[in-house]
Amino acid sequence: RGGNPRVGPSPRQYHTNQGLLERSGAVQNTVKHGFCGALVHEITDFGNSQSRRNYENVELQLALTRTMLQFSYSPGNALIMIHSGCLVPLSVALSVPSPEGIVFTALELAWNLLEQAEAAKVLANDSAVCRKFCTAITSQVEALLQGGYSQADKEIRNEFFLVAQMAAVEETTRLNLMETGFLKLAVAVGTSPELPVEHTILKPFTQTKDKEDYECKCLAWAAVKEMCSSQACLDEVVELGFLQALLLYLDPQVSSPAVTKWVHSQRHDLVLQAISILTKMIPNCTDAFMEVQGGAVLCQFLMNPPKQGGEQQQAVLRLLRTASRLDALQTNLGEEGALTVALELFTLPSELPEVVRQDAVAVLSNLCRDHEANQKIFRQERGLSALKGALVALRSADHTLPSAYGVAVLECLWNAVVGSRRNLARFLASHGLDALSDVLEVCNPYLYPVILSIMADIAENDKSHEFFHEWKSSQSGQLLAHMVLGLWRAEEKARGMLHQDGTLANPARPLAGILPQREEWIPSLDIAYTFQAPKKKNVMTRMAEVVNGDAIVRKIYAVFNKLGFENFTYLDYADLSTLATIENFVKFRQGEVWQDISADFLTEDFRPTAADRQRLASGIQKSETLARNVVYKQSLNHAALTQQHDKTNADFYGKTMQLAKDEADSKVYKRSMATLTMKERLEAKLKREQMLKLSFKDEMTKENFKSIGLDMDEMKTAEEMELTMWREQGLPSRGSLVPSSRGSPAYTPA
Repeated sequence: RGGNPRVGPSPRQYHTNQGLLERSGAVQNTVKHGFCGALVHEITDFGNSQSRRNYENVELQLALTRTMLQFSYSPGNALIMIHSGCLVPLSVALSVPSPEGIVFTALELAWNLLEQAEAAKVLANDSAVCRKFCTAITSQVEALLQGGYSQADKEIRNEFFLVAQMAAVEETTRLNLMETGFLKLAVAVGTSPELPVEHTILKPFTQTKDKEDYECKCLAWAAVKEMCSSQACLDEVVELGFLQALLLYLDPQVSSPAVTKWVHSQRHDLVLQAISILTKMIPNCTDAFMEVQGGAVLCQFLMNPPKQGGEQQQAVLRLLRTASRLDALQTNLGEEGALTVALELFTLPSELPEVVRQDAVAVLSNLCRDHEANQKIFRQERGLSALKGALVALRSADHTLPSAYGVAVLECLWNAVVGSRRNLARFLASHGLDALSDVLEVCNPYLYPVILSIMADIAENDKSHEFFHEWKSSQSGQLLAHMVLGLWRAEEKARGMLHQDGTLANPARPLAGILPQREEWIPSLDIAYTFQAPKKKNVMTRMAEVVNGDAIVRKIYAVFNKLGFENFTYLDYADLSTLATIENFVKFRQGEVWQDISADFLTEDFRPTAADRQRLASGIQKSETLARNVVYKQSLNHAALTQQHDKTNADFYGKTMQLAKDEADSKVYKRSMATLTMKERLEAKLKREQMLKLSFKDEMTKENFKSIGLDMDEMKTAEEMELTMWREQGLPSRGSLVPSSRGSPAYTPA
């Protein structure tokens, strides 16, 4: 249809033919009788003039080599060739400078064979062949570096570096490549012209910006990286200055043309490759890394990343994370400012990817692990407030799946804060424990063991106990003890540990429960998102393997044990019943261990000694007795709880009935008591008069009355007699009846 016609058989026919060759034994016979027989001798004598004039032999050599190449494209045939001894003539073929293409074809054949994992092992096991193979590669690379200027020569040179890298996966091959001088050639290519060192094996101006020379540098770096798996090779690489050359590509202040000559895409790839090599080298050459001030270079790169260098920044941060795990580099990186840089990246706004903040907080955690000086720097650089802010942010995060970033933050809290008394005191004073408890209330269950472990370590400080008892949830109003007890009850329900009355269901094995199969209350990680990235899925799988109910109940026991079981007097009877089970968790576990040992003895038909049998029986009996005591306490608590509920219900119903009665009475009409009868009015008047009589003195004395012809005593006697008469008749006094406007008598006060 206008395109080039296809050459060769169809893919289906190709695989069919390869399968037929594999089953027929033709590959094995060709290798043994052709390639390993006559061809070895022909190529061995290829350097003399008589062989050079024998073009028929040249054609035969090319034909056999190309036939082996076609065989090697099939993995099954490649394995047959490896075990048939194909590597022996291949080593000889690689050592011959052949312009006719034998070396080029042999390189591709070696590439195909080394892609099989067994090829490198077979090569390393035969010391003579391995030595010849490495010598051939070294001699060819050296010749091509000194005189290979054409494009074809550079392509063959690059393929030799690639084949050497593939063969260097074995220790024996690496040592042979170092002894034959290949390692020095690779380091010379990798450090020239970055380092001001004159190499006699390299011609001037051979390392250009051309595609082939760029590939050569990348392949040389890759070969050196593979060979650095051997400590002897690594020591020689460091001595030759390879570490300094790599750090030049990470130095933001470098101005050497050897580094800046590359185009943006090439330099970007070289930086990433340099970071990858340093990640492998640094753990085994920490002293050399400190001598060249590698920590300072990494920090400067993170502070001044290149434009559009987000990928490079993440890679350098991962490199710093790897270096921070090394105890030998903790002090050096702290002095070089790694803590300050990591804190700045950790506290930057959310436009940075979460993985960057995760690596930054991991660096902080690694540097502060059991290192008092770095913990002090963390405190002085306001790391405590940054860590508390991260905990507050975690509360509002999505907890459908466990967060690797959340785990990193909690690990930093444990290393940088809990491990330092001063940092812990300031963390508690700034309500840090409240933030941690808030996270525990809403986080994914896979984070429970981590948070509970941190709380148990914090509780080792007696001064922190008050903060545990004071916390109260802003959502549900529950205390921290209630929330932790709720986690224990979830595991109790999953195992069927309790009866309906709240007592242990299986006193023989209290922690095992009575359910035939444990119910999973921790949600599966496959529920939320079925399709996950492989890397993220691996992280989730590792977390799921270590988080289970046993891990959670152990941490709960540790928290209550550190806080003291006797200090929870504010709990109700139901909580005290649960607390009784937690308090005896270790002893219950010991009893189960004794039972398991006894069961193993019975299964294996092994009879222990009398003393051992007595010890086993004593441990089992002690656990069962303790369980019965716990059941008794729980039954008492259940009875007290029932009585308390009954009293509460009675008080509630009494108040309800009184309220109903008051409401009913308020709806009935009652006569007003404001209107009084005549008798009641008379009595009130007499009382008032008596009061006035005792309260005031007469202004006129008896002498004054006599002067006007009146006797005061007679007047009082007559008035008393009149009042007595009116009182006996039930009538008002004479002076109290006054005609009203309507002609009827009306009452007026005297």
